[in-house]
Amino acid sequence: MPNNHSKTVFLDETREEAVVVSRFGAEADVELASGVQVRCHLRRKLQNLVCGDRVIYEKKTAGKGVIVKHLKRFSVLERPIRYQGLKPIAANIDQIGIVVSPEPEFSNLILDKYLVACEQAKIAPMIIFNKSDRLVDYPEIEEQLKVFSRLGYPIIMTSVVES
Repeated sequence: MPNNHSKTVFLDETREEAVVVSRFGAEADVELASGVQVRCHLRRKLQNLVCGDRVIYEKKTAGKGVIVKHLKRFSVLERPIRYQGLKPIAANIDQIGIVVSPEPEFSNLILDKYLVACEQAKIAPMIIFNKSDRLVDYPEIEEQLKVFSRLGYPIIMTSVVES
């Protein structure tokens, strides 16, 4: 599903642009602009692909292909790995929803870390607060959420219980 940052590219009848939607070992599933998903082998030099990466796929047989080129990323979300530095985990993301709730335990520190990661990657974050009906039992959390709101982070309140 190509996003609004790129146009679908058809190079010829066997090659076109696609988006990586899952990755495992030396293979990845890509989604074409038509919505069709194709299982692809990765060339050895293209082992750092992650979900969201735009690629050029070459059709080999029905439902199979090879990823032949990695296109430029406009954003990348990375996580630190001890002794190895940063590892990409997703690419070409427009927005991230960070889901938090008062139970089992709300962590301001974890929310801060996710927001910093989004800011570093230049990806727009939004806070999704689940179990909002439980806020009456946690007035301190409501005050903390007001701080995030004043900082400009959108907050969406959700609950399966009608309040």
